Amino acid sequence: MLLDGDLQDPPELIEEFYTKWKEGYDVVYGQRVKREGNRFLVRLYKVFYRLFRNLSYIPMPLDAGDFSMMDRKVVNELVKLPETDQFLRGLRAWVGFKQIGVPYTRPERMFGVTTNNWRKNIGWARKAIFSFSYVPLELLSYFGWTLTMVALLAILTQIILYFTGSPIPHGITTIIVLILFFGGMNMLAISILGEYQAKILEEVKKRPTFIRRRIIKSTTDA
Repeated sequence: MLLDGDLQDPPELIEEFYTKWKEGYDVVYGQRVKREGNRFLVRLYKVFYRLFRNLSYIPMPLDAGDFSMMDRKVVNELVKLPETDQFLRGLRAWVGFKQIGVPYTRPERMFGVTTNNWRKNIGWARKAIFSFSYVPLELLSYFGWTLTMVALLAILTQIILYFTGSPIPHGITTIIVLILFFGGMNMLAISILGEYQAKILEEVKKRPTFIRRRIIKSTTDA
């Protein structure tokens, strides 16, 4: 059972979590369908969870924090993972098993002072996206290709204008085209290196290809 020490997530939900676990669910997590508190921050949290779900390469539950109950076999699989910089709620979704969310309203903090700030929240969001998404790298590749192609078209246009005897824009236009071309090539080269590093990152994580639920042995004599 995972529950923050400030008790902002209501402990009385544990009974409902347990009921769902008895029904056969391996992971039961709290789903914050509504938050009380700063409206601007609440909206940002909503936007992040939906953005993260769209960027992630595995289905991520919406508005689900660490507040959850997990079966021992799920915990064992999480403990086996050799990763040290873990984003737990992402790994919880990654291991699979039978999961369900319990909707609830997260009340405003009643006492104490939060240890979170803007810098920590941004770092937490970056950790989530970089752990379960390669979309930023893909966007960098697309942007690099786009800049390079636009620059090549501009260079081709200048060559055609030169051979057709048409007036050719000189000076700052040529400089802009060259900057655009070499900038696109640099971004493309960086994105290619990033793709290789992403492959290395996946190998270093050493996540299993699959998780075995059970082994079925034949009892028939040969």
